[in-house]
Amino acid sequence: MLVTVQLIDAIHDRHLWSERYDRTLTNSIGLQGELATEIAHSLRAQLDPEEKGRLARKPTSNPEAYVLYLQAREKERTALSSQEDSIAVDALYDRAVSLDPQFASAMARQSLWNSGLYRQERTQERKDKAQTLAVQALRVAPDLPEAHIALGEWFRLTERNYDAALKELELVARTMPNNPEILGRLGYLYRRQGRWREALANFHRAQELDPRIPHGEEAETAVALRDWKTARVLFRHLLEIAPDDVRVKINFAVALMNGEGDFAAARTIFETIPYPRYDAHGQPIWDDLFPRFRLLMLERDYAGAERLLVDFPFEEFPAPPGIKDIFFAQTAWAKGDQPRARELFEKVLRDWEPLVREHPDDPTFTTWLGLLYAYLGRKEEALRESRRAVELVPENDAIERPAYSTNLALAYALTGESERAVTLIEQLLTKPAVEVQGVHAITLTDLRSWRWDALRSNPRFQEILAAPEPKTVY
Repeated sequence: MLVTVQLIDAIHDRHLWSERYDRTLTNSIGLQGELATEIAHSLRAQLDPEEKGRLARKPTSNPEAYVLYLQAREKERTALSSQEDSIAVDALYDRAVSLDPQFASAMARQSLWNSGLYRQERTQERKDKAQTLAVQALRVAPDLPEAHIALGEWFRLTERNYDAALKELELVARTMPNNPEILGRLGYLYRRQGRWREALANFHRAQELDPRIPHGEEAETAVALRDWKTARVLFRHLLEIAPDDVRVKINFAVALMNGEGDFAAARTIFETIPYPRYDAHGQPIWDDLFPRFRLLMLERDYAGAERLLVDFPFEEFPAPPGIKDIFFAQTAWAKGDQPRARELFEKVLRDWEPLVREHPDDPTFTTWLGLLYAYLGRKEEALRESRRAVELVPENDAIERPAYSTNLALAYALTGESERAVTLIEQLLTKPAVEVQGVHAITLTDLRSWRWDALRSNPRFQEILAAPEPKTVY
């Protein structure tokens, strides 16, 4: 195996150092640590004994296990757009760990992967597997940074235990203060805790340290703070770094349409993304379907929204059951065809009530059950479930609690409690807003959409729409 490595000062575009390595696969396993040591030496950086020991340690002595680990890491880049690939990543890690039960780095990365899959699937199996792997990795290598990251992310993503997550991630940050990954993960945690300025600083620093890779977190946080001007600047910079990055394009389009209401600019961006797109297995990639649908609904082009759903090359969306029917129900409701909408909502309800019984402490399912009841006119049940979704989230969660409160405000509006709805909207418009599990971030543009038509005649609501967007407090 021939590897050529160059050290570049990316900010000033200066060549600092280069070397070629001709290794067998077996001898290449520890190459990453060797490279880090040589780079530190070339920069005249002093490594303490702990750092030297960590860099000298090989992750595994099994070449086959290491190849499987590298394959999994590479596949992670695109796997989230394909359920089949997501499962394949986990299987690659399984094989790597089975070949070397002491391969702590593989365990830690597999734990992180399963914590991420838990956020999508909400299965106890994923949650338990993520915890077991993180604990095993720490048992094998107590000082392995990735293992502490894995446990911290398990606390954050599956338990909503942000204090425990912070303890693990700050432990890593003290030893790796300039690592973009840990800066980013800490930034996400700071956002959860409402520490928005610290989150912004972390995300900005991560982009500085990794200037040739588009890190979208700072731009997305600007969107959450409704700082539309800054968001535009940051997204444009990201597209200068990676002009063809589809994820950046989609997020930029969402920011434009949901924030400033610049539907034409959002549509122009979507026109640069092939539709539909397909993965390596020939399966459609659906990550831009929902934003495209939302744009059409914001424009009140309900016929176009229906065509988008009909033409999409999937019989059912790869999401919780009934999502496609919910979208069709929303277009019917927006057009004023309430009987057809209620028929579809009733159909979805038969799937969602069992889901909530299976996941009684998961607000993701509960909040949507509350809205289904609201659309169906079942006021008592709608408000009970919508309030319960908010109460299931820790009070110090600055992301999910406002999101589910937005759905509660919508439930109030749909069930005739307009004054309660408007009072809650006034509060939410001054808080940072992040989209969570399909719950739209509340903005003036969103409030002008079909979703809030039940409040159109309320004088206080009319005053909100006529006034400038309130300043977000953070």
